[in-house]
Amino acid sequence: AYAKSVMRPLHVEGQFKITSTLTWDGYVRIIGGGRGSDPFFGTVFKKYGNFVGIRINPGGELVDYQGFTIDSQAGLGDVSDGMQVSTGGTAGLALRDLQFIKQGRHGLNILWAALDQFENLTATGNGLGVTGDGIHLGPTGTQFVNGNTFINLDCRSNSGYGLNLAGGGLGTAANQVFGGQADSNTLYGVRSNDLTNVIYIYCENNVAGNVLLDVNSIRNFVVLTNKSGAVGVVDNGTNNFYLDLSAGILRTPSIGG
Repeated sequence: AYAKSVMRPLHVEGQFKITSTLTWDGYVRIIGGGRGSDPFFGTVFKKYGNFVGIRINPGGELVDYQGFTIDSQAGLGDVSDGMQVSTGGTAGLALRDLQFIKQGRHGLNILWAALDQFENLTATGNGLGVTGDGIHLGPTGTQFVNGNTFINLDCRSNSGYGLNLAGGGLGTAANQVFGGQADSNTLYGVRSNDLTNVIYIYCENNVAGNVLLDVNSIRNFVVLTNKSGAVGVVDNGTNNFYLDLSAGILRTPSIGG
């Protein structure tokens, strides 16, 4: 509360047990001691129960959050997200060097964000209670998740998609994904279901497939650097572009006008 009142950075190190949602809605930069696991824990928020671990609300934008892990200890009893971002679409949020593991549903669920930065994020082993994605972009109603930048994502062993640009709300459009991997997820490694997203990704060993451009995807551009199986990109959308480097396939649709 003091850090919020004086708008100063808050440095946190060690392991912390949380039993209800931490709501961050002030201009307080949260700096952890690093993400990690046994024996080097860095900073870990251990979630005990079925609730969203951390929720970033309006007022919590224009702030950096970095260097910690959210780890669910609730097992199959947890059907909630590790972190939710819902800042009202005000630009300036930055999430860096974070890890989301063993959550009941999505590791990171971005509901309302625009022109924000997400860098060096790991989302593994999520969706233990219900089908869940490593990183999920899923606005509803008047929310939107547009024009954000993602760099160096590690999305592995989730029960849903590794990275899911799901569409909905007023859009999940014009997001840029530069580098990372989607490996050993139960559904596709990456899914896009909206307009003009740019995705550069490595995929491997995902059960359903590598990249899915779903029915509402339009004018997406995908560079796939590696894949498992014969088909790199499944394109059910409209006027999408993709380059499958592992197979030497370039698809450039003919767009009139």
